[in-house]
Amino acid sequence: MTNIKRISTQLKPTQMKLKGFTLIELMVVLAIIAVLVTIAYPGYQGQMEKSRRSDAKILLMEVMNREDVFKSNYGTYTTTIGVDGLNMSAVGKEGHYTVSAVNGPTGNIATSVTLTAAPILDGAQSSDVCGSLTLSSTGVKGMTGSGNCW
Repeated sequence: MTNIKRISTQLKPTQMKLKGFTLIELMVVLAIIAVLVTIAYPGYQGQMEKSRRSDAKILLMEVMNREDVFKSNYGTYTTTIGVDGLNMSAVGKEGHYTVSAVNGPTGNIATSVTLTAAPILDGAQSSDVCGSLTLSSTGVKGMTGSGNCW
């Protein structure tokens, strides 16, 4: 017990080792985190847009499959996706795109159809560089924007 008292009385307050972070160390860590976030966030956003774009591709394929069945049953394609047509929703399962149908490349709905999956206005995909994705019954894929979207 006397040894403990003797050691504590010999140390001056300036000689004691304080544990913790200094303000400068904390600011350096925050600066590093800020740099990482500014580099990583745009890449993250791009990957999210790419994964949400799959909603449009799936929707286009599902509608085109239904169009093919409709043509085999009635001898023509249809521009009606809802009731009295394909009897399916025009909105993708994830809710990022809506699909519409028009006459295809031949100009006649009986022989071809073109589907367009457009991003929902003010939705998560409204600023996607690809814009609307298109698919025709002749197999032609397209888009209104730019980039490698298919």
